[in-house]
Amino acid sequence: MKSGKLGVVSALLASACCVLPAIALLLGVSTFAFGTFVGKYHWYLQGAAIAILIWAWWAFVKERRKLHGLASEMRHEGLTKGILIVASVMVAAFTGFSSYTAIQRMTKSASPSSTPGLAWAGELVSIPVKGMTCFSCEQHVEGGLKKLSCVVKAKASTVDENVIVQCKPGQANMRQMVQAVNATGYAAGEPQIIRNASPEEL
Repeated sequence: MKSGKLGVVSALLASACCVLPAIALLLGVSTFAFGTFVGKYHWYLQGAAIAILIWAWWAFVKERRKLHGLASEMRHEGLTKGILIVASVMVAAFTGFSSYTAIQRMTKSASPSSTPGLAWAGELVSIPVKGMTCFSCEQHVEGGLKKLSCVVKAKASTVDENVIVQCKPGQANMRQMVQAVNATGYAAGEPQIIRNASPEEL
């Protein structure tokens, strides 16, 4: 069962960008630092997850061969194998999402972002966000902002490392928006107004 526990650890490490903020929120700990930590050490966490997963499979196969050689059954073999398969899928998925995002960042053109938010009405605010590594992170950030009464829409981008927020005309509250992003476990930077509401909208 040691290999099963290693598999769980590898899955947790691979999904650290989602798991660490959630654990911090459950424990009532400030989540602000987690976004910075995950953003800075993300690839180390992914590498550790892959290494631990390989170790887990190796331990599983080694123990199974040893016991089968002794004509003995491996205790909880099916459960352990199932855990390792689920862990493998999770590690592969999170590593794949992260790799895709990294490639998108490297190949991103120098032209301005084609964020759909620029066509929205009302006030538009861009907030830099550190620590997002996949689409799940984007959903966390967007969800945190949409809880605010001043926010109409929010579109986070892992590739651009920001979130574009559409606010009700004349109601943009920068401080609340930064706090909402930080509360999700990611680190918000200094917000910038992209577009003020037109006089007709006020």
